[in-house]
Amino acid sequence: MTLRDLRLITCAALVASTQIVVHAQTTARCPELEQYLAANERGRARTPQQQRQFAEEWLPRLLARVDEQGCGGGITVSARWHAMTLASQLSNWSLARDLAAQGAAAAASGSERALWQMNKAGASYHGRTAGDAATVRAAIRDLDAFLAIAPLMTEASPGVPTPAWLLPSMNALTWKAQCLRDLGDDLGAAAVEQRAATTFVAAQALPASNYGGFLPEECLYRAALDYCKADRPSDAAGTLASIGLLTGRVRPAGQHAWNAIASLANDYRKALGLAEQLVAQLPMDEWTPLQAWYLGDIMQDPDCTRDELLRATAVVSQVLSSDEMLTTRATDCMRRVQADAGLPAVPDLSSGVRAILMRHRARMETRAGEIAAAEATISEMRRRGYFPEWCDTATRRIGRR
Repeated sequence: MTLRDLRLITCAALVASTQIVVHAQTTARCPELEQYLAANERGRARTPQQQRQFAEEWLPRLLARVDEQGCGGGITVSARWHAMTLASQLSNWSLARDLAAQGAAAAASGSERALWQMNKAGASYHGRTAGDAATVRAAIRDLDAFLAIAPLMTEASPGVPTPAWLLPSMNALTWKAQCLRDLGDDLGAAAVEQRAATTFVAAQALPASNYGGFLPEECLYRAALDYCKADRPSDAAGTLASIGLLTGRVRPAGQHAWNAIASLANDYRKALGLAEQLVAQLPMDEWTPLQAWYLGDIMQDPDCTRDELLRATAVVSQVLSSDEMLTTRATDCMRRVQADAGLPAVPDLSSGVRAILMRHRARMETRAGEIAAAEATISEMRRRGYFPEWCDTATRRIGRR
């Protein structure tokens, strides 16, 4: 189980990823464009179906005017700009990309050229086919071309606290990382996500929860998952540990590590490799017992070998041998996270995380054939009053072995 999707907002809510719609008067007389702007302003409350019908009606009318000198050319208040916007709304990505390329070539300033290129990159990204390497590589080229000139956006908004280029650049880097995943280049994707984190920090922007997936910690989290896919658990854990070095982070590194373990629920080997590195590279906090709890859940996979079970047992034992207050705080933490997410509490959580970890350890010791160790763990559980009925059942099963 992971609560990550319940606590992240999407990147798309932060950046107009495929178009920036400009509502203003044109600098020269263009009746068709003026009519479009007026009609668009009157219809702000359209339903999605009405918006599509509006786009289908106006796109050909604006296309007929894109080359007229009085209709704007390469400026963003132009027939070409709004035609590109409508093409994007209709998911006509090829047309949107062509219009954006024309606009970039005719742009009146560096900032407008960057805006056109941003939209060209967005159209290439959305128009790519994940299984068609040529379209994915074309999207990467357009994204790189935008990133090269993104700083020109500052011309349009000098002196603002957060540079105008920052969020569009973060968006472009996020998309580039996904393109590399489409190509099977997990290490390349991890490098781009780390570049995105560095970009955000270098801009000296203040992190806030409404930045969602653009936060440096989220970029590093995704990079860690890419390292896991590439079978580089040490690099994955090190990347998660670096979240602890960020200032103003929204969530601690341990919470991201917990989510990383949960995301590997369908691959116990990768989950085990990451968990081993996490206890080696991250300081233990209230999130460490939750990482071990989820590892124990994942290790119930029937394909686990004896060696893998013993390795997982060692992780759980290391957590259990730490300050007992960590498991107490982990119990409170889990209750708080579930309450914040509006989820019902896990029934066994009433016994506490320590009890759950000891049960996991006893199970794995039994499956690994470490009967004396399992009996010792069960004995300690009885002494503490943890899951007495389960202890009775486990003892009977051991006796029948």
